[in-house]
Amino acid sequence: MNNPALALSIFLLALGPFPLAANEEDISTIRALYAKFENAVPVRKKHLKFGSNAEPIAGSLTTTTYPGELTMVHLTYAPGDHEEVTQTFYFGPHGLFFAYESSNYWKFAAARQEDGSTTTDTLAETRFYFKDGACIRQLHRSLTVGTRQAGDLPLLIQRVENQTQKPDGKANAAFHRALALRGITTSREATRFFNDN
Repeated sequence: MNNPALALSIFLLALGPFPLAANEEDISTIRALYAKFENAVPVRKKHLKFGSNAEPIAGSLTTTTYPGELTMVHLTYAPGDHEEVTQTFYFGPHGLFFAYESSNYWKFAAARQEDGSTTTDTLAETRFYFKDGACIRQLHRSLTVGTRQAGDLPLLIQRVENQTQKPDGKANAAFHRALALRGITTSREATRFFNDN
């Protein structure tokens, strides 16, 4: 290759996102780009269902495009009997800039809960801020309650403060999943992706 900068760029992209220091200007730019989705009118929306109860994972995938090179990919799936995962990926003119993941799962409790439940439900949320293919900020929060209070989890978690985490393998996985899902156009492709990953 005659262009060493291009070769280096291709090499770094192959490694996937790596953590960069976040500055507030970058975060403000990401939040401003995210805000454009709030009032945007979709240009196109494609909804797919994939998998089945007989397969390891079943769910739905919706890709919505907006003016200004904006795309949102929304995924909901159940990786088993006890959990539901939702992931939403936001793309701007320069690629993926934000990802939101929530996981809602239940398990048997070691002891009876205050509300009388013998099981607990947990809602965990992770937010990933990306710049130039690198995760610059990762926030996480979670809350566990007795199952009888599970319906209140979306409201109750709003009181839980996000904790800043060092971007890790989960950010890398979110980045690569976002890129893969953005290119899926059929239910068969989605099913194959989840069966293989």
